[in-house]
Amino acid sequence: MKRLLCVICAATLVAPAMAYYAGTLWVADSYGTTNGGEYVAHPSGNWSAHRINPVPPLFETFCVEKNEYLNFGSGYTFQVDIDPYVVRGGVGANPPPYPQLSPKTAWLYCQFIKGQLNGYVYTDSGNINDANDPRVQSANALQNVIWYYENEIANWASGLSGSTLALAQHFYNLAEAANPQDIGCTRVMNLWRKDNPWGWGAFNAALGRYEYQSLLVCVPAPAAAMLGVIGLGLVGWVKRRLS
Repeated sequence: MKRLLCVICAATLVAPAMAYYAGTLWVADSYGTTNGGEYVAHPSGNWSAHRINPVPPLFETFCVEKNEYLNFGSGYTFQVDIDPYVVRGGVGANPPPYPQLSPKTAWLYCQFIKGQLNGYVYTDSGNINDANDPRVQSANALQNVIWYYENEIANWASGLSGSTLALAQHFYNLAEAANPQDIGCTRVMNLWRKDNPWGWGAFNAALGRYEYQSLLVCVPAPAAAMLGVIGLGLVGWVKRRLS
């Protein structure tokens, strides 16, 4: 069973600096052969603004951390907070302040989940563990670049060769050229439980819970949500002025 490390993007209207309690989640395996790559999130609500092949509420996600693991299936269900930062658990547990998600990780994931990441092979072949499958190679390459930007590996090329290495170079070049300054639509899904039945979690004394894993999700732009709130307020003000 492939071990998992992940980051995700999800839908919320709260301010980006605040955690948003999202519900529960379990994860299914998908394309990738490096103990990372694509995974399919099975959330308790329709959180994501985008998905590629699954139908709502399911969506594809990637790992943020390399030394934290999950098994797959509905028997492994976690509580989820959606944040702009990574609450590190498991082997790589870090105390607060927690690290902010890299804007370059966020940009790459947002391009991926919108089906717009140049060079990524989105063909749904079903060969999720075939290292020669073009989508598997794309997933392995993107995962490595994400781990690099999240300081999980020292070199984005680590362990890669051939077509996968060339793709990783391409994705890295795209992120460097884009040079985003914020995390845009992408957020981190931090997974936690009150218990530690599998021994993978790291106890967070401040929150009284075990932290497990982080995944990526794509949410509606907070700015758009704020504009909607402001617009409703202006409508109310105009009505009062006219009455």
